[in-house]
Amino acid sequence: HHHFNRQLMTKLFQHHHQPKQTIIPIQSLSTTTTTEKQEQTGIFGKIRQSFEERSKRKDQDQYAQQLQTMADSEQWNLQSFSTQLESVTGGWKTKMTGMMSNNNEALNSMKRSQSLVNAAKEVLGPDATASTMKSLGKKEKIQICLKSKDHDLSDVNLLIQQFQSMDIMHRVLRNRKLNNLPIPKDESTAKSILTADAPKVMTAQEKKEMQRLRAKQGLRAARR
Repeated sequence: HHHFNRQLMTKLFQHHHQPKQTIIPIQSLSTTTTTEKQEQTGIFGKIRQSFEERSKRKDQDQYAQQLQTMADSEQWNLQSFSTQLESVTGGWKTKMTGMMSNNNEALNSMKRSQSLVNAAKEVLGPDATASTMKSLGKKEKIQICLKSKDHDLSDVNLLIQQFQSMDIMHRVLRNRKLNNLPIPKDESTAKSILTADAPKVMTAQEKKEMQRLRAKQGLRAARR
């Protein structure tokens, strides 16, 4: 059971889509306030620093492991997505023991994401792929909303976009594995590999859609 590092998911979604709302929370779990920083002297400060360093190393290891898991997976479907989300919420629960309440909000947001993916699995089946998701009609989208109870059509559309982004990431990593190329182990390498390799695994139609989306985002940014 592999832990999923939330950075992988959020970075990828940010790379392709910058919607007004994000299903998966991007907040980094910083638990150090100014007062605590002043208190980081003496034995307690040393213990805290040592704990934070260990935690950071663990996150990096999990990130590398998650990229490897994606590369090892033959296909990417709703079940893969769901498993990753479950491991994220599981990991966050342990991290959040005794932490500030705003982090619990982030956890709740994760749970909402999971309930939407579970609803999609019920309506479409766990083996649904990116192409299944892409061809969804309004009727199926409404069914997913009704099953999840707490989401609207814009949430479902966002989920589809995110799922497609992760599908491209999976294709990039899988392609590298099959061609005996190294799998990235950190965020910055993963990002540059994604930029360089994505065009090789994307269809002409996907490239067109990506350009259209970028043009839309450019227009929105220009209006601000």
